[in-house]
Amino acid sequence: MSMMVRRTRTLRPPDVRAIRRRLNLSRVEFAQTYNIPLTMLRTWEDGSRKIEATSRAYLRLITRQPKLVREALNK
Repeated sequence: MSMMVRRTRTLRPPDVRAIRRRLNLSRVEFAQTYNIPLTMLRTWEDGSRKIEATSRAYLRLITRQPKLVREALNK
C-alpha cells in the first residue's frame, strides 16, 4: 500500500512593522493608505493579535506591489 505525503507550507507571519518602515510610513499613514484599522495595525505590530490568512495575503501584496495597491484603492 502506497501512502501519499502531502507537503504543507507553513508561512510565518509577516513583519508588519518592517513592511511599514520599508515604505517609510508612520502607523497612521500606513493604516490610512492601505485602509487598515489603526488598532488592528497596532495589535499586529505588537504581536497581540494573530494575522489571519486574508490579511497575510493582503500584506504580501502590499510588500510586493505597494504602488499598485495604493492606485487600486484610490480608484
